[in-house]
Amino acid sequence: MKIKFLTSVVFLFSGFFVFGQHGESNRAKGSWSGKMDIPNGPTVTLLMHFKVTNNKIRGTFDIPEQAVKTWLMDSVWIVKDSLFAEFSTRLGKGTIYKGSFLSGDSVIDGKWVFGNGATSPLRLMPTTFEFVQKSNLNPKFDGYKILKLIQSTPTKDQQNTGTCWSHATTSFIETEAIRLGKKPVVLSPMFFVGPTYLEKTERYIRMQGNLSFNEGDLTFSVLKAYKNLGAIPEEIYSGKIDNSFIHDHFLMEVEATEKVKQYVAAGRNTMTSDEYRKSLDAIISKTIAKAPKSFNYQGKNYTPRSFAQEKIGINPTDYVEITSYTHHPFYSKFVLEMPSNWNSESYLNVPINEFSTIIDQALL
Repeated sequence: MKIKFLTSVVFLFSGFFVFGQHGESNRAKGSWSGKMDIPNGPTVTLLMHFKVTNNKIRGTFDIPEQAVKTWLMDSVWIVKDSLFAEFSTRLGKGTIYKGSFLSGDSVIDGKWVFGNGATSPLRLMPTTFEFVQKSNLNPKFDGYKILKLIQSTPTKDQQNTGTCWSHATTSFIETEAIRLGKKPVVLSPMFFVGPTYLEKTERYIRMQGNLSFNEGDLTFSVLKAYKNLGAIPEEIYSGKIDNSFIHDHFLMEVEATEKVKQYVAAGRNTMTSDEYRKSLDAIISKTIAKAPKSFNYQGKNYTPRSFAQEKIGINPTDYVEITSYTHHPFYSKFVLEMPSNWNSESYLNVPINEFSTIIDQALL
């Protein structure tokens, strides 16, 4: 009887703990707004957004005045009436917000604690305001006449990543497929990012660190990945680990950069390429999900390569990159000297007036 009683007590308190914690988590759910004083800087609007999934709180924040949109917080937790949110990765090591829920949970009153020990008060209140970054999807602009309106797929959003190169080139591939008579299809830009980033890590190590290493890249990398791997529709593969959040590669880049620098410092002879590729692939896979090797699309099974061949149909070797610089001869190719050209790709150099003419003729 005593054992049965003790078991009941354990289950009772376990229930209080689980449901109590869940209730505490939901207190922060939603969006909150307040004015933040930046040390030695202006006062700006801060928007904090909290989502609760499986009793776990995840947070993002916006600073409209600085065009910051949906940056991830490191961690968020609640202890009784207190809310804690860590911003070390984005706002500096040791930066944390500490606030207390006031009666009715309609106000969080607290302060910033910065890594240097400075503090600043911040009172948050619930808000329905949503920061929308400026864009103009209307092709009509006052004072301009449309000469050619090209059919294209919807505008892509690279979100909190340095993958403009993949989003832009993927959009180009989609539009080229339409030009070639294929039905419009929205492709996954992230399908090309993971393999390219992994290849860049290996080259950085082989070059003993004498190479730019970040998410920046160029069109060549997407066309190369398309040629070697194929393509996947966005609706099949987004590249996200958690589809409820946007793409954010900041932490991945920080961790990958630290790891490749460790390998460079250790020396190439201390490891095999399989070892460091496996290590870096594990880092990338925490942020960019593994792509499927086959999938069903509109009632038919495809591999990425068969899908690209049937539904897209472009030949990557049919395209040439052009540029215009005066420090190299015109009408010849040269390796463009810029950090993003990590793979030493060559561009065809033409005079600036011909550069402009080529663009106009290609569009028309």
